Amino acid sequence: MALALFKRSLLNRFSSVGARWRLKPIINTLDSQSVVLDCGANVGDITSIFAAKGAIVHAFEPDLAAFSIIKSRFANHPNVFLHNKAVWTENTTLRLYLHEARKSDELELTVSSSLCQNKQNVNCDSSLEVDAIDLAKFIKGLGQKVSILKMDIEGAEFDVVERLLQEGLQDVISLALIETHERKIPNHRDRLKDLKNKLKERSIDHFHLNWV
Repeated sequence: MALALFKRSLLNRFSSVGARWRLKPIINTLDSQSVVLDCGANVGDITSIFAAKGAIVHAFEPDLAAFSIIKSRFANHPNVFLHNKAVWTENTTLRLYLHEARKSDELELTVSSSLCQNKQNVNCDSSLEVDAIDLAKFIKGLGQKVSILKMDIEGAEFDVVERLLQEGLQDVISLALIETHERKIPNHRDRLKDLKNKLKERSIDHFHLNWV
């Protein structure tokens, strides 16, 4: 378990550095009128980048261990709204599967928590019941454009993005930064190919896949 924690800690660090570098030219477009959705916020490292620009940030994180950190971290940030929920295609409750090496609340491993039971690094016998929110309905309820949709939800991204497209919500999202996880969920490789084709056919060039 110690090795898994060490490796995950290094990967988290590299991922955070890469994300910050890629976000640099993007965040300069944000101001206090901008709305950003951070789906899969974990402990809030990316949330903090958006919040520092004064944007209105809605951060979604279903894993309670990670959410407890983000809750204390942004307690005094009136422009940050926290949701202890998974993003999904409907308002419901779901099982959140935990990393196979996780024994308690090791924060390094919370980034791997997934709604997908067939994700390679989760333990099917270790899960939590979590609330899930219909992201499409949530976006409609905002009543304004979303400047940035950042999505890193460990395999649930295809279902959620496909619903957004079905509802025509690509037109109210200025930029979508979506991380896909087909390397950990092999049967998602075909879904990635299908989504890429769908985006190309509809000339949707502001939905970026595998942005980290």
